[in-house]
Amino acid sequence: MSHEQHRLIARRYLTDVLSVVDIDAADELLADDVVCILPDATRVEGAAALKAMLREVGGAFPHRDISIDFEVADEGGAAVVYSLRMKHVGDYKGLPATGREIVITGVDTFRISDGRVTEIRVFYNPELVAAQLAGAGGA
Repeated sequence: MSHEQHRLIARRYLTDVLSVVDIDAADELLADDVVCILPDATRVEGAAALKAMLREVGGAFPHRDISIDFEVADEGGAAVVYSLRMKHVGDYKGLPATGREIVITGVDTFRISDGRVTEIRVFYNPELVAAQLAGAGGA
Protein backbone atom coordinates (compact mmCIF):
# COMPACT_ATOMS: atom_id res chain seq x y z
CA MET A 1 0.00 0.00 0.00
CA SER A 2 1.07 3.56 -0.60
CA HIS A 3 1.96 6.10 2.06
CA GLU A 4 -1.18 8.00 1.10
CA GLN A 5 -3.35 4.92 1.66
CA HIS A 6 -1.80 4.45 5.11
CA ARG A 7 -2.47 8.11 5.95
CA LEU A 8 -6.10 7.75 4.89
CA ILE A 9 -6.58 4.56 6.93
CA ALA A 10 -5.21 6.25 10.06
CA ARG A 11 -7.35 9.35 9.44
CA ARG A 12 -10.45 7.24 8.92
CA TYR A 13 -9.82 5.36 12.18
CA LEU A 14 -9.72 8.68 14.05
CA THR A 15 -12.66 10.36 12.30
CA ASP A 16 -14.98 7.37 11.92
CA VAL A 17 -14.04 4.98 14.70
CA LEU A 18 -12.58 7.04 17.56
CA SER A 19 -14.75 10.11 17.03
CA VAL A 20 -18.16 8.54 16.33
CA VAL A 21 -17.64 4.84 17.19
CA ASP A 22 -18.72 3.54 13.78
CA ILE A 23 -18.37 -0.21 14.38
CA ASP A 24 -18.80 -1.00 10.68
CA ALA A 25 -15.78 1.19 9.94
CA ALA A 26 -13.88 -0.50 12.76
CA ASP A 27 -14.63 -3.89 11.20
CA GLU A 28 -13.21 -2.66 7.88
CA LEU A 29 -10.10 -1.02 9.33
CA LEU A 30 -8.93 -3.20 12.23
CA ALA A 31 -7.09 -6.49 11.97
CA ASP A 32 -8.72 -9.16 14.14
CA ASP A 33 -5.55 -9.32 16.25
CA VAL A 34 -4.99 -5.56 16.51
CA VAL A 35 -3.19 -4.37 19.65
CA CYS A 36 -3.84 -0.93 21.12
CA ILE A 37 -1.35 0.34 23.68
CA LEU A 38 -2.72 3.11 25.87
CA PRO A 39 -0.71 5.87 27.62
CA ASP A 40 -0.60 3.90 30.89
CA ALA A 41 0.84 0.88 28.99
CA THR A 42 -2.47 -1.02 29.15
CA ARG A 43 -2.70 -3.36 26.17
CA VAL A 44 -6.08 -3.83 24.55
CA GLU A 45 -5.72 -6.97 22.47
CA GLY A 46 -8.02 -7.90 19.63
CA ALA A 47 -10.58 -6.01 17.58
CA ALA A 48 -13.48 -7.16 19.77
CA ALA A 49 -11.81 -5.84 22.94
CA LEU A 50 -10.89 -2.54 21.30
CA LYS A 51 -14.43 -2.03 20.00
CA ALA A 52 -15.83 -2.80 23.48
CA MET A 53 -13.50 -0.21 25.02
CA LEU A 54 -14.49 2.37 22.40
CA ARG A 55 -18.19 1.72 23.10
CA GLU A 56 -17.61 2.16 26.85
CA VAL A 57 -15.75 5.44 26.39
CA GLY A 58 -18.40 6.49 23.87
CA GLY A 59 -21.05 6.05 26.58
CA ALA A 60 -19.27 8.56 28.79
CA PHE A 61 -18.23 10.91 25.98
CA PRO A 62 -20.72 10.39 23.13
CA HIS A 63 -20.20 13.72 21.40
CA ARG A 64 -16.59 13.81 20.26
CA ASP A 65 -15.22 16.34 17.82
CA ILE A 66 -11.80 15.59 16.39
CA SER A 67 -9.48 17.85 14.47
CA ILE A 68 -6.45 16.48 12.68
CA ASP A 69 -3.44 18.73 13.25
CA PHE A 70 -0.68 16.79 11.46
CA GLU A 71 -0.29 13.51 9.61
CA VAL A 72 2.67 11.56 8.31
CA ALA A 73 2.86 8.10 6.77
CA ASP A 74 5.41 5.64 5.45
CA GLU A 75 5.52 2.06 4.18
CA GLY A 76 4.80 0.66 7.66
CA GLY A 77 1.98 2.88 8.82
CA ALA A 78 1.14 6.41 9.91
CA ALA A 79 1.19 8.86 12.79
CA VAL A 80 -1.41 11.53 13.50
CA VAL A 81 -1.44 14.51 15.86
CA TYR A 82 -4.98 15.44 16.81
CA SER A 83 -7.20 17.33 19.22
CA LEU A 84 -10.30 15.64 20.58
CA ARG A 85 -13.02 17.76 22.21
CA MET A 86 -15.74 15.95 24.13
CA LYS A 87 -18.31 16.39 26.89
CA HIS A 88 -18.41 14.07 29.91
CA VAL A 89 -22.03 12.89 30.15
CA GLY A 90 -21.74 9.35 31.56
CA ASP A 91 -19.75 7.26 34.03
CA TYR A 92 -16.05 7.07 33.18
CA LYS A 93 -13.65 4.97 35.26
CA GLY A 94 -15.95 5.27 38.27
CA LEU A 95 -16.46 9.02 37.87
CA PRO A 96 -20.09 10.05 37.39
CA ALA A 97 -20.89 12.50 34.59
CA THR A 98 -19.60 16.01 35.27
CA GLY A 99 -20.99 17.74 32.19
CA ARG A 100 -17.54 19.23 31.64
CA GLU A 101 -16.07 19.61 28.19
CA ILE A 102 -12.50 18.38 27.94
CA VAL A 103 -9.85 18.52 25.25
CA ILE A 104 -7.23 15.88 24.61
CA THR A 105 -4.27 16.62 22.40
CA GLY A 106 -2.67 13.39 21.38
CA VAL A 107 -0.54 11.48 18.94
CA ASP A 108 -1.54 8.04 17.70
CA THR A 109 0.82 5.85 15.72
CA PHE A 110 -0.50 3.10 13.49
CA ARG A 111 1.13 -0.02 12.10
CA ILE A 112 -0.75 -1.09 9.00
CA SER A 113 -0.46 -4.34 7.09
CA ASP A 114 -2.54 -5.45 4.10
CA GLY A 115 -4.86 -2.48 4.52
CA ARG A 116 -5.67 -3.21 8.18
CA VAL A 117 -4.49 -1.56 11.38
CA THR A 118 -2.43 -4.08 13.36
CA GLU A 119 -1.18 -1.80 16.14
CA ILE A 120 -2.16 1.55 17.62
CA ARG A 121 -0.03 3.36 20.18
CA VAL A 122 -1.90 6.16 21.91
CA PHE A 123 -0.02 9.09 23.44
CA TYR A 124 -1.67 11.81 25.52
CA ASN A 125 -1.38 13.02 29.12
CA PRO A 126 -4.01 11.24 31.28
CA GLU A 127 -3.23 13.62 34.17
CA LEU A 128 -4.47 16.57 32.09
CA VAL A 129 -7.68 14.67 31.34
CA ALA A 130 -8.19 13.93 35.07
CA ALA A 131 -7.54 17.59 35.90
CA GLN A 132 -10.10 18.77 33.34
CA LEU A 133 -12.70 16.31 34.64
CA ALA A 134 -12.03 17.58 38.19
CA GLY A 135 -12.49 21.16 37.01
CA ALA A 136 -8.85 22.10 37.55
CA GLY A 137 -8.00 22.47 33.87
CA GLY A 138 -9.94 24.00 31.06
CA ALA A 139 -10.80 23.16 27.53
